[in-house]
Amino acid sequence: MSSGSLLIGVAAASAYVTLWWFVWFRQRTARWWMTLALLASALAVVLALTAPDSFYPATLAVAGLQTLGAVVFVYAKHRATRGTAAAATGTEASPPQPDIDTLADKLKTAELKIETLEAVKTDFVTIAGHELQTPLAQLRGAIDLLDALHQAQVLDDSQVAELVTTLRAAEERLESLVADMLDASQVALGQFELKLAETTIEAVVREAVEPLTAGIRQRRLSVGVVDLRNLPPIMADQARLAQAVRNVILNAVKFTPDGGKVKISAQTATEASTSSPVLILKVADSGVGVAATDLELIFHPFYRAHSPEVHSSGAVKFMGAGPGFGLHIAKGIVEAHGGAMWAESAGYDPQTCPGTTIYIRLPLTEPRAQVASSSDSSPAV
Repeated sequence: MSSGSLLIGVAAASAYVTLWWFVWFRQRTARWWMTLALLASALAVVLALTAPDSFYPATLAVAGLQTLGAVVFVYAKHRATRGTAAAATGTEASPPQPDIDTLADKLKTAELKIETLEAVKTDFVTIAGHELQTPLAQLRGAIDLLDALHQAQVLDDSQVAELVTTLRAAEERLESLVADMLDASQVALGQFELKLAETTIEAVVREAVEPLTAGIRQRRLSVGVVDLRNLPPIMADQARLAQAVRNVILNAVKFTPDGGKVKISAQTATEASTSSPVLILKVADSGVGVAATDLELIFHPFYRAHSPEVHSSGAVKFMGAGPGFGLHIAKGIVEAHGGAMWAESAGYDPQTCPGTTIYIRLPLTEPRAQVASSSDSSPAV
């Protein structure tokens, strides 16, 4: 073999050695070996052109193709390796960016959410001011009347009793509003403390409905409770869970026209995702319903699905929604018990009254909740 053929072989071999070194070890010095291999190939080409050996052209062609293939393969492998590393580090080769229309839709959605939140804050200020103004007006009127009767020296026992009743009602209303605010803050912080004990959903519903009996009768509503006696017991903080159920029933009462119906029922089921037994409580009403866009928002604090201009401070008056804590607190209590809460409705229509059904799902095993070591605070009504 001539020296030219030897150099061509060395050049091709050097190219392949450099290929594998560069691919597997990615050493910076491999680039210098590639350079030397290319110089050796160039020298072999010069010798092949000047020597009379008839085998040079064929040998030169084979070696040249081998060397060119090695260089192309190394370059392609290097680019692929850089692309993989960039994808892992997130510095290069970013995924395709969304088009302008997609970005515009996302921006519009975000703007609508911001506008909704701004409206919620404004409505809350309006409603909270109204809620606070009513008991304060009662307190002021009772105090003025007490002072006038005292000055006239005509104050008797019956008048004192009436004034005390008015003052107590105003105080209870203020206390309830403050308690709701504190409960809402506990929901936001995830700090609900539960005193768990074995109880039944029947006892919970009974405790929830009892304080609302007078208002339900006043509104001529039919509240039916399906037999709950044969359902299995649950581990729960009965006072807190009754507070949650009461808030749900009260919401149904407020948004159901006079003479309407509220049905309370429960059944056992199996949770699809965990195959665990659960208890599902349903509160269905024949009220004005909820729009599809509001089915999740009604559980947000301060949110009102209807205009605050029709706000009424009555505890059970039709459309007499309060500051917007009830369902938010109820959901927080249920979730603290390891459960879930959601609403279904065919839509909002005050004429046809499609109604709303709110579901409360509770585990039949002991929930993962923080058990209070001290005495449980009394729930807000």
